[in-house]
Amino acid sequence: MGIVVPRFEIDLINKAGDWILIYGRRKTGKSYLVRKFVEFDRYYFVSRSGKIFRLTNDHFTFIAKEVFYEAIQRDLLEEKTVVIDEFHRLSEDLQDLLQALKPSSKARLILITSSLFYVEKIFGPKSPLLGIVTPIKIGVIQPRNILLALSNHIRDVETLLQMAPFAREPLLLNIIRDNQLIDDFLVRLSLIMKDVVPALIGEIFFEEGRELTRRYEAIIKAIAVGNHTPAKIASYISGITSESLSSSDVKSYLKLLEKMGIVSRVGIHRKNRYLYKIQSPMIWAHYYLDEKLGYGEQETPLGLITKEIRKLLPIFYEDFIIEFIAEILGGTVEKILKNEVDGIIKRKREAIAAIEVKMGSITEYEAKKFREKLKNHNLDIPAIVVAKNKIREPKIVSLTPKDIVEIAKDPEKLRKSLH
Repeated sequence: MGIVVPRFEIDLINKAGDWILIYGRRKTGKSYLVRKFVEFDRYYFVSRSGKIFRLTNDHFTFIAKEVFYEAIQRDLLEEKTVVIDEFHRLSEDLQDLLQALKPSSKARLILITSSLFYVEKIFGPKSPLLGIVTPIKIGVIQPRNILLALSNHIRDVETLLQMAPFAREPLLLNIIRDNQLIDDFLVRLSLIMKDVVPALIGEIFFEEGRELTRRYEAIIKAIAVGNHTPAKIASYISGITSESLSSSDVKSYLKLLEKMGIVSRVGIHRKNRYLYKIQSPMIWAHYYLDEKLGYGEQETPLGLITKEIRKLLPIFYEDFIIEFIAEILGGTVEKILKNEVDGIIKRKREAIAAIEVKMGSITEYEAKKFREKLKNHNLDIPAIVVAKNKIREPKIVSLTPKDIVEIAKDPEKLRKSLH
């Protein structure tokens, strides 16, 4: 279908300095974003073997390294926009050359890398590029961007919101069809996921020169089946394997997985602790199925796969809606575990709104209980309820799926309703 998603990162790229570094895990759309939405004069791509290709009229042509180094020196002295994709695959001599050329450069330089560990080296104290490139991280597509894109193709708003968390993964845009039903989408997802996810995860570790060890995979699986704190993850792994892991051990691995863009964390309100989740619903679903059904090692009936994924939809739906509202309000997300509150939106350390999300309907009694929870936590802040139905309850902003899509088109509708 060719869904085009104009992403907010385009503005960051266009407003950043003359020399920028675009980074993020593989398959988040970095190269596509630059090639589709950024005007450039020269585009070079470096393969894993170190071969260099130049893009001309949508066609890549191999060029020798000597030719590249001569060309890049000419390019950077002219008023051009130059892109070097996966530049980290070249020797570190390129960084030294770029540092030497910077004072006399008239060009705009865009460097792209999928190596998150290499980014750390670039911004280390001994890096030649330290201070001369501006970093821009590209992750999965932001909620508002994907809602705006899908609203042009999916008329049923409930289906749209169930599909949107998955569609944040750019490589899944190819399996979405106009006015597709959620069951049809899940079948298509099930058919490709078993091959795509192991290849994607393995590629991430391969790119960093690290193997996907049993320990990393065990941590991902533990999160996928509902263990979201380091202590619970450590306990779950120790219970199913012969090795014993401590919370501090798990934290070091989680930090690595977070840098890779595989997991993300959400703060626990008024506590210096975090909950960890798998950022991509596609990756989450794959490892959930693998742990529950042995999905990765044996043939599993398609109907059973889609049935199990459906169990995860409310979780993905809730996380997506909360993140979307946080994006609209310009805040960050926290959760309350005791007397559970789905989401607290904070801005500059101040709580500005609380959210309750239902993929189905909500009763007035449940809405009142939500307000009571906030009162028990001494939170005198606007309360937002998102559900299929509208409720009329004092001090509660009631939103339906249709309202969410309308807010994506006009964010002021939400901001005004909270005042």
